[in-house]
Amino acid sequence: MFVHWEVFFYVFILMTHMRSYCCWSVNNFLMTGPKAYLIYSSSVAAGAQSGIEECKYQFAWDRWNCPERALQLSTHSSLRSANRETAFVHAISSAGVMYTLTRNCSLGDFDNCGCDDSRNGQRGGHGWLWGGCSDNVGFGEAISKQFVDALETGQDARAAMNLHNNEAGRKAVKGTMQKTCKCHGVSGSCTTQTCWLQLPEFREVGNYLKEKYHRALKVDLLRGAGNSAASRGAIAETFNSISRKELVHLEESPDYCLENRTLGLPGTEGRECLKKGKNLNKWEKRSCKRLCGECGLAVEERKAEMVSSCNCKFHWCCAVKCDQCRKTVTKYFCVKKGGQRGRNESAAIRRKNLRLRKKH
Repeated sequence: MFVHWEVFFYVFILMTHMRSYCCWSVNNFLMTGPKAYLIYSSSVAAGAQSGIEECKYQFAWDRWNCPERALQLSTHSSLRSANRETAFVHAISSAGVMYTLTRNCSLGDFDNCGCDDSRNGQRGGHGWLWGGCSDNVGFGEAISKQFVDALETGQDARAAMNLHNNEAGRKAVKGTMQKTCKCHGVSGSCTTQTCWLQLPEFREVGNYLKEKYHRALKVDLLRGAGNSAASRGAIAETFNSISRKELVHLEESPDYCLENRTLGLPGTEGRECLKKGKNLNKWEKRSCKRLCGECGLAVEERKAEMVSSCNCKFHWCCAVKCDQCRKTVTKYFCVKKGGQRGRNESAAIRRKNLRLRKKH
């Protein structure tokens, strides 16, 4: 599986910070030294990658679409805005690492963990008992917390925000676990059931956190707060009063319609949007209005030719031969209003501003 270079950098930073811990214990399992971290490094990398992919999916038709710059700076908290988008990146990354560790534990990738059968035999509700092989989210939660939370070494408001959102990501995985049951009884009857908990598709976790993103809470604290015992106490008291399931942020988001090179924001000019098509949801259908119209841009229709394999047939033995079919499709993009003239005028203004900056 292809993994972005920033994921490897992310894991390297995680492991570097982890070496500051002399030892740790999970489920009566104790190991010390770098070997302990290497056992989980591939799962952490895969989990971080799944978080990146889910972020890009969830925000594909938003003005902020989880750009590479936002992800590359995920380990440099002082360089990024403490807004709700940052909150989501932390939450989905944390969730991805926990989810993958939990799944790989259930698949038998680690010698020190397996099914969670701690409640087996206990009554869970009317007509059912805990049983079977539940995914061990406790293990995934504990190990992912050791890796991800180790990034935050500060005690200021920004560090508190990141830790809170990391926890919200882990809560999202636990909160979306699905109960699966098996019936027991004579002649196919279901007089009693045994039930266990399974991980959902990671898309469910992403959908859950996207809803939390829309309802993220703004915390009114100074970003640099935390330089004294009193301010640290105030920060802790404030964050402790907020549910760990909610995303929090300290700053308002910038205008994502506009390009901002300092923040690494490309703006929405040139972005593709959707207007027509089967199986589009309401959010996707409104993407041209959201990305173009509400940002002062026009929608430009472009025709493109797509080539794909078609009319495939199996020939004995043993080959599959296909025709190459061409299809013209319509795509829509956000452009400056005024057509080519407007674009030329805009380019001239940018060149003039550039010359003025060079003179000064």
